[in-house]
Amino acid sequence: LKAIISGKTGFMTDFDPCNMAKEMLKISELNPEKRLKMSERCREHAKAFSVEVMAAKTRELYMELRIKYAKR
Repeated sequence: LKAIISGKTGFMTDFDPCNMAKEMLKISELNPEKRLKMSERCREHAKAFSVEVMAAKTRELYMELRIKYAKR
């Protein structure tokens, strides 16, 4: 699961300041309706990375590994 879906929840870039500025300009140049839609999608997508969701996924993985290695 990717944190950013380029063009949907934001724009992907490297850490180069010039490239980051270009991507920020893309967002600022969106019309208000598109910017609002991207913001809504971003907030909705971010729920997949909440503390509760990540803790549950970590617990599930721990339980799977516990079962897998308990059989040895």
